Amino acid sequence: MKRFFYHLFSVMLISLVLFVSCSDVKIIPAEPQNVTAIASDPCCIDVSWDAVYGATSYVVYYRLSSEYGEEKSKKIETESTYIRIEELIGEKTYDFWVIAKNSTGESDRSDVVSAKSYFPTPTKPKNMTVTASGFCCMDVSWDAVDSATCYIVYYRLSSEDNDENLQKIETEKTFIKIENLIGDKTYDFWVTAKNSTGESDKSNVVSAFSYFPTPTEPQNVKATASAFRCINVSWNAVDCATSYVLYYCLSADDSEENLQKIETEKTFIKIENLIDDEIYDFWVIAKNSTGESDRSNIVSAKSCLPAPTALYAYAQGTGCARVSWSLVNGANSYELYAEERDSSGRLKEKTLLKTTSTTNIVLRLTSGQRYRFYVKAVRGTKTSGYSLGSGWIIIH
Repeated sequence: MKRFFYHLFSVMLISLVLFVSCSDVKIIPAEPQNVTAIASDPCCIDVSWDAVYGATSYVVYYRLSSEYGEEKSKKIETESTYIRIEELIGEKTYDFWVIAKNSTGESDRSDVVSAKSYFPTPTKPKNMTVTASGFCCMDVSWDAVDSATCYIVYYRLSSEDNDENLQKIETEKTFIKIENLIGDKTYDFWVTAKNSTGESDKSNVVSAFSYFPTPTEPQNVKATASAFRCINVSWNAVDCATSYVLYYCLSADDSEENLQKIETEKTFIKIENLIDDEIYDFWVIAKNSTGESDRSNIVSAKSCLPAPTALYAYAQGTGCARVSWSLVNGANSYELYAEERDSSGRLKEKTLLKTTSTTNIVLRLTSGQRYRFYVKAVRGTKTSGYSLGSGWIIIH
C-alpha cells in the first residue's frame, strides 16, 4: 500500500513540474498573411496585414524596387497591424514585407508586395518674369515647384482673348526663350507645373511687348523725273520696317535748314512742285518702333521734263511713217527727230516736226531709206532729253 501511494505521489509531482515548465514556453510566430500596400496620399503608402497568433510586435521592411539587397531596406517596428509610411520618393515603386515577433524569435518574412508612390498635384509657379531679350524673342522664367516634373508655358497675343490661338511649350527647365514672335505686338504669358498626378493652377499672367529689330537701310533707291517739276522716288521694301522717311534737298544746298522730308508706309513717292531744272539729292531711311535704319545711298535727279517713252514707228503708205509715244505730264508739245544715213553711209539727224499730239503721220520721207525716230518733250523754253530710239524702219 505504501508503495502505491509513493508511486502516485511521484506521478503527480512529475506532472506538476511538466505543467509549470510548459507554461513558460512560447512558440515562434508564423509569417504574416494578406499583406497589402496602397498609395493613399502623396508620397505615402499604407501597409496592413492580418494579426498573427502569439506575435507581440511586427517589423515592416521596405525599399525601392530598383534597389536589390537586404542592406538597402529600411524597417519600422510596430505593435499594430497597420502602418503609414511617409516621405517616400514620389513616382517610385517600393517593395514591402512584414515579419512577426515575440520573445521567442522572429517569423519568416511575408510575401513581398509592391506599390507606387505618387506626387501631390503641384502648386502653381510663382515669381514669373517675362523679358524681351532680342528681336521678336522673349525670355520667360519662374521659381521651381516641389514635385513638378515639368512645366507648360502658355502664351498668346494680348488682343486674342481666346484659346483658339493659344500656344504652349512643355519644358523640364524653369526658363525658356520663345522666338519668332510677331514684332511690335503685346503677348500674355503664364505657366503651370505638372507631374503624373496632374497639372497645377496657372501662374499669374504677365504681359510683354515684342519688338522689331532695327531695320536695315533701304536698297536700290531710284529717282526719276516723271513730269514737269516732279520726281518719282522708289526703293526696295525692308523687312521689319513699318514706315520710311524720304529726305531730299537741292544738290547745291544740302544745309539742314533746307532739308525736306516725307514719311510714308509705301516704297514709292512722287515729289511735286520742285524748282524747275534743278538737281535734287534723295535718300531714304526705314523705321519701326525700335528705331531708324542708317540712311540709304544718295541718288540725284533733275526736276525737268522727262523724255517720252514707248516710242513706236512703222512704215505706212509711200514715203510715210506712223510714229507714236507716251504722254508726258507737263509737256506743252513735242519735237520729233529722225536719224538717217546719207549717201556715204554716215548718220545724220533732222527735225521732222513739232506737234502737240503723241501720234503723228510723218510725210515726205525717202522711199527705200532707213529711218530711226526720237522725240523730246517741250514746255515753254524747256525741253526734255531724247527718248529712246524707235528702231530702224524702211520707208516704202
